[in-house]
Amino acid sequence: MSRLSPDVQAALRAATISEDGLTLTLAGQLDRKVYQATAKAIETLGGKWNRKAGAHLFQTNARDVLARVLDGEALPKKNPLAYFATPEELARQVVNAVVELDGVRVLEPSAGTGALADVLREYGAHVDVIELDDTRRAHLQAAGYRVVAQDFLTFTPSEPYPAIVMNPPFRSEDDAQAYIAHIEHAWTHCLAPGGTLVAIAPSGFTFRQDRRAAAFREFVEQHGEYGLNDERAFVESGTGVQTATVYVRKPAEEAVMPVKKATSKNTDQPGHTAFQQMVKETREKMNAQPKGGKKAKVAPAAAQEISASSDADLPFPVSEAQLEAAMAEPAPAPGPILNTDQLNWLPVTALVASPLNPRKKFPQEALDSLANSIAAKGLMQNLVGRIMPGADTVEVIAGGRRLRALTLLHDTGRLPDGYLVPVRVQDMTDLDALMLAVAENSERADVEPLEEADAFVEMIRLGASVEDIALRFKCSARTVEKRLVLAEGLGEDARTLLADGKIVISQAQVIAQTSGPLREHVITAAKRGDSAQRLRDMIASCTFLVERAKFDVATSGLEIIEDLFGDQPARFADPQAALALQLAWVEERRKTLSKKKEQHFVDVVKLAKQYLHLPHDAYTAYGAPDNIKGTVIMVSTQTGEVKQERCAREADIKSARAKEQAADRAKTASEATGSEGGAIRKSGWVDAHQARATALRAALVGDHKRTVALTILSLLQATPVSLRASLEYSMPTPIPTGLARLKEIDAKVGGQLGVNGHHLPKRPITHEFKGYNPEGADVLPYLDLLMTLSLEDLLDVQSVLIAQAVGGWSEFNPMHAPYAFVTRLAADTGATVQMKLTDAHLKAYPRDRLIELAEDAGIAEGHGVKNGHISTLTTNTEIRAAILQHADALAERGYVPPLARFPEVADTAQARKYRQDAKDLVARLDGQQISSLLEDLGIDPTADTAADGLNVLQQEIDDMSDAELQDWQGLRDMAQPVPATATAAD
Repeated sequence: MSRLSPDVQAALRAATISEDGLTLTLAGQLDRKVYQATAKAIETLGGKWNRKAGAHLFQTNARDVLARVLDGEALPKKNPLAYFATPEELARQVVNAVVELDGVRVLEPSAGTGALADVLREYGAHVDVIELDDTRRAHLQAAGYRVVAQDFLTFTPSEPYPAIVMNPPFRSEDDAQAYIAHIEHAWTHCLAPGGTLVAIAPSGFTFRQDRRAAAFREFVEQHGEYGLNDERAFVESGTGVQTATVYVRKPAEEAVMPVKKATSKNTDQPGHTAFQQMVKETREKMNAQPKGGKKAKVAPAAAQEISASSDADLPFPVSEAQLEAAMAEPAPAPGPILNTDQLNWLPVTALVASPLNPRKKFPQEALDSLANSIAAKGLMQNLVGRIMPGADTVEVIAGGRRLRALTLLHDTGRLPDGYLVPVRVQDMTDLDALMLAVAENSERADVEPLEEADAFVEMIRLGASVEDIALRFKCSARTVEKRLVLAEGLGEDARTLLADGKIVISQAQVIAQTSGPLREHVITAAKRGDSAQRLRDMIASCTFLVERAKFDVATSGLEIIEDLFGDQPARFADPQAALALQLAWVEERRKTLSKKKEQHFVDVVKLAKQYLHLPHDAYTAYGAPDNIKGTVIMVSTQTGEVKQERCAREADIKSARAKEQAADRAKTASEATGSEGGAIRKSGWVDAHQARATALRAALVGDHKRTVALTILSLLQATPVSLRASLEYSMPTPIPTGLARLKEIDAKVGGQLGVNGHHLPKRPITHEFKGYNPEGADVLPYLDLLMTLSLEDLLDVQSVLIAQAVGGWSEFNPMHAPYAFVTRLAADTGATVQMKLTDAHLKAYPRDRLIELAEDAGIAEGHGVKNGHISTLTTNTEIRAAILQHADALAERGYVPPLARFPEVADTAQARKYRQDAKDLVARLDGQQISSLLEDLGIDPTADTAADGLNVLQQEIDDMSDAELQDWQGLRDMAQPVPATATAAD
């Protein structure tokens, strides 16, 4: 691990850090390479550059770690725990995925500094947290969170959590997919049955094919779903990794079902053999005169005589008791041919396939196989058909595959033209025929669900009811209804996808129950591979559920679709009509809330989103005073959900902050000028700082003793913000006398010093040395050059350089009074500010400050109408022009505006010397003179308290202010006759 270079150490020592240790501000302008190295070190320590703040921001107090590395410790490894804080917007999206949070125990097992935990707590959850990093864990404890463990992977709760929300480490030193281990541990050891787990994870598992990623993806799809987040969601947290949000629900513990005692006959549900028997018997007993439909006629001439059936008729629809009786005993397997006395033997050329057959697909390979079987073994079962009016052929209702195989054999010459086929011919309506065809295909499990669905639709058209179909095919009415919806709602595009194998029947069933834009969205998701359950969840989350309605549903007259999928809540058939009523309710709610005093505003925000959260570009729930807070009523135009949240408008916050900042600037200006008034703009403060710095630096040039002392402070790395060890941090201001002296000295060495001729040099000497070189190859020649100068010349060079390095101000926020260190230096050196008023400087002043300046300069009278007061002028431009008429005269008499003056300093070097001289003086006075001075101060010299007159007098001198001491005329008078050698003892 590396340590800080000297340049980076110097930059960090010169920086300022806030009291809470969260904000680090670098000083001045650094060399590019030094800045890059410094910024990299700060990032390693956990800091992150914030352009708006103009500083590096930390999430935890950085004072201790900064102090340790400045003391010589190695830099810690950057982000060893792969910690990336969850951005606030993503944190809200993740937490919104958990349906119920109020009062729920929730675990956040990789809590960091609380990004997710804060949102969970805001939603009313009881949050337990775990955090491996000591600093972040201390931060969580200070924030009031219950820290239940340090290392999550070794933690097992005494009671599992109903909800876990987590942003696990993406990787670790020994596990490139550490997030999977964390999510698996949460699922296996910490999540209660029926509980919800929501996690943020790198998106790699969604497409990677390695065994671990694929297994994790399968686990997620089995128990829930995932969705990709914005690819730049974590950029602000320090990584460009795209993430996905995983949402899984743990199955509830299965109840133990009672075991039924075995019997020889299952009476609960018909077995497959019994069902086949039922279908066969029902087919054989079809009523010769059914209700509805077309009537059949006698057989064509090509057919032999049809024997009358001896079986009793079974009217349609059949009763449940009759079907139960038909299924009471399993039937034996059918023989080669049914009883011949019930059949007609018809030529294969007299048979045609029925268009009512629901089965539309006949794979050629299967037909070839069946044809070969018939050719080898003969036809094992007869066909069933009917004769239609005006036709000379028999329409085969049951046995469509067998007929196609027979036709194939005939067409290929493997059967003669006169080959006879056993067919049972009977009178059937279209409905009867369709029923028989479906039953015959169902018996063999040959019919596709969509084919069956189309057949059910045709049965309804022919007069059957849902209950008739359900009873006939021994299924629930709900199954029939689903098949009807499938056939009527799937559409040609989805039918094509199903036929091409791009979607499966369960997905098709969901698609069929949608319409409009939602349908297109569902089809796209189905083609992408989303499971039927995920499609159902998508619809439920994107439709207007009845439970979300705020209006009176009972009186609305809206149609409600109940139990769409059997496990989903009811929804409105017309979501737009429901949304209109919902918005009307919201508007009434807005009017009601607006009447309350605590509401600064009440806004209605319509969002085309599934999850509702505040638009953070317009509102915020944090950091705003109560007097500008109001309520936002959010409405989802997708789901109809309504959410109400108390917050403040960003515009109001900015306005309030601007007012506060203006008030702070006005207060600072008032403190600097000694009077009340408005805020002075930045440029005015910079002008004032430059004027003071010019005066102070000029005063330091040639002050050898003081500049040597300041140099020593620089070498000791003293840190007053106005004193910098590097000239790169200084603010350029002119020092004419200093530059003139440097040029004079430079001339003595032939210009080899490298004096900067610019009138505003940041570096008075431009000579630079190459990097760190322990051999001093480029330093020694310059040292030899300096050694040719006299001590007086060297001290002058030193005074100019150190003068340039003091007297600075904050480049980012210059709106402040001069630093105390600068003020004290100015007082000690007697620095005199010179500043001529300009229009550019005066433009920084508001009206009241311009009038104040004119009064302070004594030029407020004699302006405008009737030579009145300057305040009678209408505009600021007129006031500035009036002041600038006196600019030259004011400069000649040394006038300096209050903003550019150095504050008065009580403890100056002159004041300290005067006070010491006064104490030395009284030490040389005799008793009578001391008594005289005590009387002058109103102290009785004969009192016991004045018995030690000299000490009493010296104490009085210590207690006086500088002004009081210097105004004491009696002391000055006493100093005249006292010789320097006299003492009080004399």
